[in-house]
Amino acid sequence: MGRPREFTESDVLDRALETFWARGYEGTSVQDLVDATGLSRASLYGAFGDKDALFARVLERYCALAAQATNELDEGPSVRAAVERYLLNNLDAAFGAVRGEPRGCFLQLAAAECGHTHPEVVEAAAEAVRHSEQQLRAALARGKKSGELPASLDEKGVARLLAVTLQGMSLAARNGRTRQELREVVRQAMKLL
Repeated sequence: MGRPREFTESDVLDRALETFWARGYEGTSVQDLVDATGLSRASLYGAFGDKDALFARVLERYCALAAQATNELDEGPSVRAAVERYLLNNLDAAFGAVRGEPRGCFLQLAAAECGHTHPEVVEAAAEAVRHSEQQLRAALARGKKSGELPASLDEKGVARLLAVTLQGMSLAARNGRTRQELREVVRQAMKLL
């Protein structure tokens, strides 16, 4: 009978995610993952497979967490407040520090770095944007139906604009824009509603 696992899968995946996020896929060695997770190579390989397989699991976890974050669009009595909270929470996530600097969006960074060798990353990034856009569109439609938002609002167009704004803010954070500058972007985006 084998020894029971002495780690939680989610903790290991979170540590691996932070490592891939900080160093990139190519810049992350198996030793980096061993160091970050505290597992031996044998345990890491036994539980998650090789670096590619672990990266795929990390990607899956990140996508699930990102999809879960859209649930806040359904919370609260005000669609406007929910959309603003969603935008600001995404902005806060982009400013989570990696090596003391804003980290941006893991999916966008991974797609830019290794999309040519891992097309599933590009597809995951595109799917995450589509999901976010669909959730935004549904929230805006609820706001129109309730009368909170103008009946003339083009929820499809505004949802797309907000989804692209999220992508742009993430990259802008990584490339030197300040949190205050990007909070102003959110404030301007909210004027559309």
